[in-house]
Amino acid sequence: MRWIGICRSRKVMKKILQSVIGWVHGSVSNSKKSGMVWNTVSGIVSTGQTAVVLFFISFKREPNIAGIVSIGFATANLFGSVCRYGVRNYQATDSREKFSFSDYFYARCLTVFLSCMLFFGYTGYLAACRHTAAEKIMVMIQITLLKLIDAWEDVYIGRCQQVGRLDIGAKILSVRLLVSTACICMLLWIGANTVISFFGGVFVSFILVCFFIPNTARQVNAGISTMDKEKIRCILKNCMPLCAGTTLSVYIGNLPKYMIDAYSNEGTQAVFAYIMMPVFAVTLLNQFLYQPKVKDIGDLWRNPRPERFFVYVLRQCVMIAVLTVVSVGAGWWVGLPILSVLYHVDLTHVRTEFAVLLLGGGFYALAGFLHIPITVLRRQGFLAAGYTCAVLVSFLTGKLLVTKLGLLGAAWLYCSLNAWLSLLYFAVFLLSVKKLRVRKDRKHE
Repeated sequence: MRWIGICRSRKVMKKILQSVIGWVHGSVSNSKKSGMVWNTVSGIVSTGQTAVVLFFISFKREPNIAGIVSIGFATANLFGSVCRYGVRNYQATDSREKFSFSDYFYARCLTVFLSCMLFFGYTGYLAACRHTAAEKIMVMIQITLLKLIDAWEDVYIGRCQQVGRLDIGAKILSVRLLVSTACICMLLWIGANTVISFFGGVFVSFILVCFFIPNTARQVNAGISTMDKEKIRCILKNCMPLCAGTTLSVYIGNLPKYMIDAYSNEGTQAVFAYIMMPVFAVTLLNQFLYQPKVKDIGDLWRNPRPERFFVYVLRQCVMIAVLTVVSVGAGWWVGLPILSVLYHVDLTHVRTEFAVLLLGGGFYALAGFLHIPITVLRRQGFLAAGYTCAVLVSFLTGKLLVTKLGLLGAAWLYCSLNAWLSLLYFAVFLLSVKKLRVRKDRKHE
């Protein structure tokens, strides 16, 4: 009887798993709409992951733990960006499939290895030279492993988008993030150690990736063939400016946290983490609108009427500006009281800092969006140059601003650098469009 029960349980489990895979495959006819919906869901969960985890930590842990987790996510996002290497938009706009999925896959394996080596070198430096506490390093390791799984999976989601089946990749990402985040929060709630809680999330994420990708790869023709070293080298060479640009973008986005980590304490880091949560709202809302259309943006430029490309980019920039104004207004009047209730900390004394950060978030969103048209125009070298200049300025002025003005100095540093970057990239976009249109006109003459 016991074996009969086990067999029945296996059959039921097999049917459930088959139903899940069938749901992920979805319908080709409804794939575009479904892709937009599930891309929105995955964006909400991905961006809200830190906020939700900090919410549970605020109930069960001391404020300094929230500061450690906050800088852990900031560091993990930085190394995760190195791992992604800026390939996603390049891959999604490769509509003629100059490179196969195998080429992108092997390139990602190399960048995962590179990111791991850099990260463990960094943690070794923290332990040996800065005498960072073992708990803090272990939390950083677990969160970085989470983000490296995200980055490894991203090459598959890029393939889904490349062939017009973003819905498959977005569903996988949404389910994995929801389940792993729920696992972390549940372990925190029942009193598990912070390191153990994040390890549980890493384990669940790994299992889900290993289940979903092999069972859906055939739908998007994501088979692995022989390694072509020349093509892999070409991908890494072409995307190196994108890697530098996106990694430095993440660095700039989390720059205040790094400065506070270097020149202040965990308590200040926790307060900053709480008020930083809504700052990326404009970026998130904007991503909902343009991320599913990355491939379409590339097609607009290759269209016989490229002015549609220009109009679309301008319309998106105006939309970001409107969202920024709305977010600053809402944050000024109702944002801080809500955050104070959520995190059990009085934050009303940092109203000015919060408003400056929200404004900086709008500029950050604009600079991030302009990555796409600049990449489509194959002017990605300007991305790395702009962020390099911004980082150099931050090294020269960051310590002075944070030590003299505290949170307000960190907020102004974040806002001013992103304002400069958004203006620079917008100028690059306008000049590149004008130059390339002149070339196209001459060819038609």
